[in-house]
Amino acid sequence: MQVFTIQANLSAAPQVDPVVLVHGVLHDHRVWLPIFNTLAAEGVPVVALDLPGHSTSTGDAPASVDAAARSVLAQLQYMGLQRFTLVGHSWGSLIALRAAAIAPEQVGHVVLVGTAFPMRVAPALLEMAENQPEEAIALVNRYSHATGPQQQASDWMHSVHQSNPKAAVTGFRACDQYATGLEDMAASHCPVHFVVGDMDKMTPQKAAQGLIEAAGARASVHQAHQAGHSLMLEAPDTVLTAIHACLAD
Repeated sequence: MQVFTIQANLSAAPQVDPVVLVHGVLHDHRVWLPIFNTLAAEGVPVVALDLPGHSTSTGDAPASVDAAARSVLAQLQYMGLQRFTLVGHSWGSLIALRAAAIAPEQVGHVVLVGTAFPMRVAPALLEMAENQPEEAIALVNRYSHATGPQQQASDWMHSVHQSNPKAAVTGFRACDQYATGLEDMAASHCPVHFVVGDMDKMTPQKAAQGLIEAAGARASVHQAHQAGHSLMLEAPDTVLTAIHACLAD
């Protein structure tokens, strides 16, 4: 299995932990480009990856949050990274949280962007992703953005679907079946930054409240205004604020 990554500033001895960006369902590294490019220009060591079975990464799409987290940790170990900050969006946020529970000594900070626990997926969307994927893509795109559907995001999701027609339903099922969020939060030891959109219809802040309370004094909440679920594209400055807080710690 080969995992595709884009990376910057890893060769120099880092003064801060590298930032690792983990995408969500039907996405790949491209959704992180506004964040990646800014961090790279600032000299921050940063990595964005395609999960297995997504776009240019080979293998099967992970069937569970745990499998996805272990694949991310294995890739970072292969790259020689010993300690890092994990930033995950939606499904990627659950992956980041699970990875922090598996390897707490390696994860210095976690940023959970557009998260929820439990992250239930409506049965109708699961059925649509299985049998009518084009309609599922259109629905997810419509509900992900406060300002309405975005053509670029739609194009990226179609691209991921073309690389693996089962990516959507596999990822959605993994989100729906993830049951260890509170235990994983307890097993992690690092500061946790939550980025929430005030117009997020898919993972509103109230859906993350259980995780926020479980993190206790380790939690910081960054609210993006006039932003929906696709926070990396609609509110990159707020996401960067959370990441910069990790780098400054």
